[in-house]
Parts: sequence; structure tokens; C-alpha cells
Amino acid sequence: MNGTVRKISFSPILALLELLLGALLLIDAIGLSGAVIIVFGAVLVLAGLWRLLRYLRRTKEEAALSWDLASCAGLVFLGVCAIVNQKWLLDAAGSLAVMYGVMISVAAFMKLQIAVDALRSRRPFWYLMGAGFLLTATVTALLFLRVFAEGTVWIFSGIFLIVLGVLDCVYFVLGKTKK
Repeated sequence: MNGTVRKISFSPILALLELLLGALLLIDAIGLSGAVIIVFGAVLVLAGLWRLLRYLRRTKEEAALSWDLASCAGLVFLGVCAIVNQKWLLDAAGSLAVMYGVMISVAAFMKLQIAVDALRSRRPFWYLMGAGFLLTATVTALLFLRVFAEGTVWIFSGIFLIVLGVLDCVYFVLGKTKK
């Protein structure tokens, strides 16, 4: 299975995540924000522990040349802070707009990769994912520019993610039906 087909097969997973996150943002944005920060903290702790394991597996000469132990301590510290006090990390990020802007920008980069790979592989309907990238990049810019009031960021982000999830589903279905 080539990389483009794998990425296209990944699009329904991305679409379902976008639909789920969009719906959860509309239902309970503050609760979802806290959960996202806790998951982010857990990922930081795991990444820190991975760095510790790498440090311990190296020879003392190799370990002395790396920053694995210092980065382990920093990642675990930030991860535990995020898990214990989600509000702290949200305040440090500056606002919900920044937090959701970062999350949505990751989706933009993924959509760019999928669109370009599909275009280069001459796959039909590549332009749908390209449109998804342009839409996502535009929304990311709006979030970073703080165009929306803090109270409406999650409503806008939730609606946007649902629309984007539907677009990704259409891309996946049309890509599967066209041989």
C-alpha cells in the first residue's frame, strides 16, 4: 500500500475526530479544553520518560553528550503541571483561541500533505483536501489573530470542525467510489 493510499485511508479517522471534537466543543468547551490539556500533559510525561529511557540505555560518554536527562525533567515537569492544574497551562497559552489555533494548525499541515500527495499521484478529488487545507489555514490565522471574542472561540471552532469533518468524509467517500 503506497503512502498516498494510507493517507487517504487515514482521512475518515481524521474526519471522525474532527466531528467528535466539534460536537464536544459545542456541548462543553471548558470540559473538553481541560481534557485536552490533561491528555497533552500525559503525552509530555510519556515523552519525558522515553527520554529518560534513552538516557539510561546510552553509554556514559554518549549520555554526557545528550540533553536527554534535562529534557526528560522538563517534559515530565510540564506534563505533571498540565495534568494537575489545567487552568495554569490554559493561562500560559494565553487564550482558547491560541490553544485551538495550534490544534487546528496541525490538521492544516496534515491536509496539505494529503492534498499534495494525492495531486502528485493523480488521485481524483485531491482538490477537496486542498480546499480543506485552505479553509483550515484561514481559520488558524483567524484564531491566532484573535478575531473572535473569547466566548465565541469554541462555538466557532466546533462548527468549523464539524464542517471540516463532513468535507473530509466527502473526500473519502468520493475517493473510494471513483476507481
